[in-house]
Amino acid sequence: MKEKNYLTCVFTAVFCFILWELLAASVVPRDIVLGIIVSIIVALFSTRFFVHNEGGKMWNPVRLLLMGGYAFGKMAVEIVKANVDVALRVFDTDMRLHPGIVRIPTELKDEYALSVLANSITLTPGTITMEVEEENGKNYFYVHWIDVQTRDENEAADAIKGSMEPDVRRIWE
Repeated sequence: MKEKNYLTCVFTAVFCFILWELLAASVVPRDIVLGIIVSIIVALFSTRFFVHNEGGKMWNPVRLLLMGGYAFGKMAVEIVKANVDVALRVFDTDMRLHPGIVRIPTELKDEYALSVLANSITLTPGTITMEVEEENGKNYFYVHWIDVQTRDENEAADAIKGSMEPDVRRIWE
């Protein structure tokens, strides 16, 4: 196994073990050993799907702190705002919705950055990222939006991505 593959496999196993511990919430030695074994097996089979470039990039301490700040700061605020908006729409007797699919451009190039932004859009109620497409060297998201306010790609991008894209760029690119 090449050194790069070995490192990405180790990083994947560590990530899997962290998830295992978060879900199992057990410090019993038997559960820890089982978690290590399962994490290694999963890493051996899934690393090539999970990590597409330098594995160490994901474990940079500065990047991890920025990700934590993004997830528990910016994303938490965006999710709360979107939940309030959707709740108000549910209780609105007129139910003035205009659902549709819009194409929005993104300047992001990194696979992880695209994935994080796509999932961030999907996590905010009222939007679902359906596809990421590359066209002429530029990436686009196709997003189902609960209330399409504009068909202009740039205006829709500002409304849907808001200020999430610059934060994701700072973390991943």
